[in-house]
Amino acid sequence: MQKNREGFKNERNIHDSFALNIRRKDQIEKWFEVIGTNNPRHQTRYAVWKKIGYLPPKTNINERMALLQNPQ
Repeated sequence: MQKNREGFKNERNIHDSFALNIRRKDQIEKWFEVIGTNNPRHQTRYAVWKKIGYLPPKTNINERMALLQNPQ
């Protein structure tokens, strides 16, 4: 690591990074309509949330797929 005026500088990551918090239901739905995702983890989490109204904690992708295949 190299020390500069601002503190410590990591030379491995020179790219900027950003964080985004989406908290409201309408913002989440708009995000998936406009931007979406190709990540199966996020796709199944969103689909389960849309289907049953909440996301059960600590479910893996196989459990979420089973929830989506079972009619309710």
